[in-house]
Amino acid sequence: MKITDKKVIIREAIYFYNVQIKDKNISHSLINKIKIKLADFYTPESKALFLNTIEENIQKNLEQQLTEKALLQTENKISQIANINHYIIKRENLLFYIQQELDTLPLFDISQRLDELLAKATTENKNISDKRDKVFICYNRNNTDYKDDIKRYFKPFLPEETVWCDDNIMASEIWNDEIEEAISETKVAIFLVSTDFLASDFVMDKEVPAILKAVEKGYTVPLFIILEPCLFTDIPALSKYQTVNPPTQAISQMNENEKKALFVNLVRLTREVLNYGNG
Repeated sequence: MKITDKKVIIREAIYFYNVQIKDKNISHSLINKIKIKLADFYTPESKALFLNTIEENIQKNLEQQLTEKALLQTENKISQIANINHYIIKRENLLFYIQQELDTLPLFDISQRLDELLAKATTENKNISDKRDKVFICYNRNNTDYKDDIKRYFKPFLPEETVWCDDNIMASEIWNDEIEEAISETKVAIFLVSTDFLASDFVMDKEVPAILKAVEKGYTVPLFIILEPCLFTDIPALSKYQTVNPPTQAISQMNENEKKALFVNLVRLTREVLNYGNG
């Protein structure tokens, strides 16, 4: 599927979400409307992209509602909490239906998924054509082997200084300053997610929030790679972003050829994002 076709589907999904779902009362008729809309798309890949985009928007909205609920709980506003609970339950039920529909579609394909991520990046990240030119690898040092493997795949195509991680820092340099400067120049952020990654105070309290600020402003495209089974989906600030490989198909569960295919396509996607908007 062409990138331009995927952009059209993403726009269609966002429009459907805004008109039919966002701030609306969810009823059984909505499921029928989704089924009817899916008939507009002929291929399973198109249907999956449409449903995934709606799913992501619902997840983002749920995160906002959960934050509002927590605030209301501190103020003990019982009636408003009940209304939000009703709102949340309806959308969780809708997510369950969407996931059932997705389960009927073909299994994950890395090339297709990365093309989908690129389409989203160039549709939603309005500022990625600025002067940023770095790839930032965010990882825990217990996963250094994975980081080194990924850098090896990038080496033939990108200068070493373009792919940035903490081994770029010289012993005499100030750690936080160097990381902040690198993040300010980052166009693509690759997150190597594992239990160690999620348990790292420095990664989760320093690096990740700083990168996600750039992501929210549209300056940086995030690529989350799940290295091993972990509780990624239980962390709303991260799980609202689509991952390169599904959390149920971690790299540690792949055979060697599947892992190589993921890394090859990761490099391809990253290069396309780096080149986007550069003429």
